Amino acid sequence: MDSPTAQGFHRALVHRRDVAQALGVFMARHRCDAEEAFRILVLAGREHGEDIYTAAARIGAAAGADDH
Repeated sequence: MDSPTAQGFHRALVHRRDVAQALGVFMARHRCDAEEAFRILVLAGREHGEDIYTAAARIGAAAGADDH
């Protein structure tokens, strides 16, 4: 798995649960569809200087903390 494409695909598979959870958080909070939630995730990552996977993990962890 040396090519950048293969590495990106592998990373996406590893982090898909975090991304799905973050999208669900945004869809519930903003009452939007998955496409708009993804745009929000990208913007949230940019605001914090993060890639989408790091942003998704942060958002998911914060949402989990809100549940307790």
